Amino acid sequence: MSSLNEQIVTLLKELEFNDEEIKVYLYILRKKEFVEKDIFELGITENKILNIIEKFKEMGLIIESANRKFKCLHPRMGITNVYKMLEVKVLSSLKEKRKKAELLVRFLTPLYEK
Repeated sequence: MSSLNEQIVTLLKELEFNDEEIKVYLYILRKKEFVEKDIFELGITENKILNIIEKFKEMGLIIESANRKFKCLHPRMGITNVYKMLEVKVLSSLKEKRKKAELLVRFLTPLYEK
């Protein structure tokens, strides 16, 4: 694998792509427009491919047109969509942790102040 490919894979993993999703994304990125059966040549099960396609639609990496044809968005748009979803997820998780920390402070304060 070339150094550039290694960097791409590492960065996609940082954005929470798994190995199969990376394989599919790089394939459809080059293809630009595709139908589900095009991806079967990657050796991934049909069920997993369908799940990945659904996930990619939700992430804003691809859009569906007529007759179950798909288009891969330009990386500038697609990866930005992925980042924004990840940002919302992380911020939501941090907010939940902050609530728990504040609750813990309320519980611990009386113990400290005895």
